[in-house]
Amino acid sequence: PKSGTATQAITIRALDATSKPVIDGEYTLPLGAPVNMNKPFYSNTTCAEFWEDSNANQGPAPKQACFAWAYLVTINASYVVWDGIDLTRSRGHGLLIGRYGPPAPYPQSVAFRHSEIGHIRNEGVYIAGVTNVSFRANSVHDTNDFAAYSRGAPNIVWSGNTPTFYGGGPGWSGGVYQRYTEDIELIDN
Repeated sequence: PKSGTATQAITIRALDATSKPVIDGEYTLPLGAPVNMNKPFYSNTTCAEFWEDSNANQGPAPKQACFAWAYLVTINASYVVWDGIDLTRSRGHGLLIGRYGPPAPYPQSVAFRHSEIGHIRNEGVYIAGVTNVSFRANSVHDTNDFAAYSRGAPNIVWSGNTPTFYGGGPGWSGGVYQRYTEDIELIDN
């Protein structure tokens, strides 16, 4: 959360430009209570922490039906540059730039570039409550892999008074979200 200044930004990058660091959550970080978004829709889906859940029908192996509601990396300060450090295998969300919700005052002047964000249990990038952000030359892929259900409505089959849900459900397969923001550049991603 420490801010730089307009003349001296805090820069986070590889010490050696020939190597690219990776922050790997190994699907165990960030910590937090497990959440199963699909539980109301899939009564047969369990909150599988570290084993494969055969009901998580579309995500890559291991198919897990849970995630933690926390971020692998959070930048909630002003005058910060993140350059060329990848994020992978987050048990929760990938990256938060800013603050979740409408804070005051907004962090400002954040540059995030040349990084890969992938294999994230829930959303990849959340940019919120921040002004003047440059998100440039990044790759965001394989997000919401905790149980990548379709966002389409489920098929419901009734047997007497008992519904059974097939397919669909409330999965959120967002790569990059933007909320409560001003002056944002999303370029060459």
